[in-house]
Amino acid sequence: MRDELTNKIIYKDSEKIFYLDKSETNLILSYTNYLLLSDGKTIQLNGKKKLFSSIADFFFNLLRNYNLPINYVSKKENNDLIFSRCSLYPFYITVRNSIDERTAKIFNRKENEKLSLPIIEFKYGNNEDNFITESHILALNLAGPYDAKIIKRLVSKVNAVLKSFFERRNAYLNEFQIGFGKNDNKIFIAQDFTPSNVIIEYDKELFSRRQIFSNEKIAKDYIKFFSNKLKNL
Repeated sequence: MRDELTNKIIYKDSEKIFYLDKSETNLILSYTNYLLLSDGKTIQLNGKKKLFSSIADFFFNLLRNYNLPINYVSKKENNDLIFSRCSLYPFYITVRNSIDERTAKIFNRKENEKLSLPIIEFKYGNNEDNFITESHILALNLAGPYDAKIIKRLVSKVNAVLKSFFERRNAYLNEFQIGFGKNDNKIFIAQDFTPSNVIIEYDKELFSRRQIFSNEKIAKDYIKFFSNKLKNL
């Protein structure tokens, strides 16, 4: 990242950086060639920036074709992604189409059991353990009632589109994460879709992000497996 952009960084972690462009009218997403494992360890993955940019671009255009509102604009030659500027909601959502370890323990169900309806989990900030409810969102004014209603509708539609997409490729969508933003009273899907946050069935014993990204070799094998499902890249 160039020094002159340091004070314009909106979000940064080991995998990606969000920053404002010089005009401060667009957001730029720049991937790194590093991957974050479940234990907090960071590993290098050569070619990740180009690969993840292509995958995210593919999925944004797929959702756009289904008339879903996204603030994504285009992919630059250097593989950075351009988004129109919007205010991000301080929470994201994990959608599960199969039972994860935590849910299995609570309800005495079998892990990876496929569900006819998705489990929708709200998480505050960037911590997957910060579970919140819709009541938190409304009581703490993280989003208004109408916005919350629209967000839930969009989550359901995105799940239907992605689930169908992978089923046509003989893959089952286990879980994904999604975030939203707002500009001029319009709500947008404002989170990228990559192998880091979209988990398809890879192995009967490895079906959640926490499990797949617990090991460097498995994580790299999964990303290759995921990429092979996208024939259009």
